[in-house]
Amino acid sequence: MSQISLIPDKTIIPMWFIFITAMLSLNHLVFKPTLLVLKERKKRTIGLETEAKDLRELTDTKLREYETQMAAAKNQARLARDEILKTASLKEKQVISAAREFAEKQLTEVKAQIANEALKAQQNLKNEAEKLAEQIATQLLHREAA
Repeated sequence: MSQISLIPDKTIIPMWFIFITAMLSLNHLVFKPTLLVLKERKKRTIGLETEAKDLRELTDTKLREYETQMAAAKNQARLARDEILKTASLKEKQVISAAREFAEKQLTEVKAQIANEALKAQQNLKNEAEKLAEQIATQLLHREAA
């Protein structure tokens, strides 16, 4: 049986050659490609995370802009509605005022016409009363004379 010897012997040179050849081969064929794949993966992951963060920030910015624009549009619509209601209220008051003036004018005209007709009727009644009084007086006088 052979014992393990801690003192290097003549096999050390071929072992070093095999070790260095294996290291260089593994470095070139396994380690470097694996490190490149890992580096590329990390780069893509960080790139995608950064892109996702940028998209989140862009989305938040667009959402804030949209909300601001919606608030402005709602405010503008409210102001327009208030203006329309104000205009409609003024128009309503004008129409009611015109109708009231028209009604008052017609009422005044009708009252004047009624007063005029009453005056004419009164005058007619007075004339009729005078005629009737004359007829009565004439008939009474003719009877007394007869």
